[in-house]
Amino acid sequence: IGIVDPMCRLIGLHLYEGLFKIVPLESDGKVKEAFNVRLEELQIIDMCFLHGNSTPTLCVLFEDPKQRRHVKTYKVVLSRKELVEGPWSQPNVESGASMLIPVPTASGGGVLILGQQSITYHSGQNPISLSTPSVVWRANGNIDADGSRYLLGDHLGCLWVLVLKAENNAMTGLDIDRLGVTSIPSTIVYLDSAVVHIGSGFG
Repeated sequence: IGIVDPMCRLIGLHLYEGLFKIVPLESDGKVKEAFNVRLEELQIIDMCFLHGNSTPTLCVLFEDPKQRRHVKTYKVVLSRKELVEGPWSQPNVESGASMLIPVPTASGGGVLILGQQSITYHSGQNPISLSTPSVVWRANGNIDADGSRYLLGDHLGCLWVLVLKAENNAMTGLDIDRLGVTSIPSTIVYLDSAVVHIGSGFG
């Protein structure tokens, strides 16, 4: 798994069980010396960096030895080259949770947790959940830079649009609609003027 901090302060790479490689970036984009930090969580499902934090904040979706799934956050302290406890965590999310989508601060910040039967928005307080048909999500792509709409593709090739309702930079609700059928997506990129590119290893 390779992820980039939204403010381009560092790149994160999960290459081996129990280790997270951090590649710091300078303001001009030059790469500094990389270092490894230890992760307690061994069975990583997905991870992302969250928006709107003064310190780079990592969000991790993982499975424990009893096959329960949880979400946890960490702050990356570059000066000490270590991970410290993050602002929030969410134990016992849906057992089918498989994907994290970081939400820009304009739409409330936080993260979307995509499961097989629900989508949950979480930012540390008052989670908002939306029931969905039973699907396995394969790919996602944002339509708007403010993170108010996302395209989601499932294991059957159905294309969905997820709408985030926010007021005063706070999330108020979620809505989802089925748009149609495509190839089963490996990646989704919204181009412009209602045109979307579906990259597929199946079509």
